[in-house]
Amino acid sequence: MGGLVRICKLLGEIKVTSDGKTVEHVWDYDHNRVVTKDEMPIGSDRWKRSEKAKWDKIMREKRREAIQDAMAKKG
Repeated sequence: MGGLVRICKLLGEIKVTSDGKTVEHVWDYDHNRVVTKDEMPIGSDRWKRSEKAKWDKIMREKRREAIQDAMAKKG
């Protein structure tokens, strides 16, 4: 399942079909692992925590880039 984990982490979600059965997997940013979409339905508390963790990480990265850009302009 290592490949599924890497793809799902990169894309946020993936649909896998095997023997005519389709399962949707999503990345849980709060717990840093793959779960089925049924385990983390949109709007649930778990989904909200995952989305908050995702956007907190994005904002930290943006702040770090802004600081690096400011330092590069000074130096």
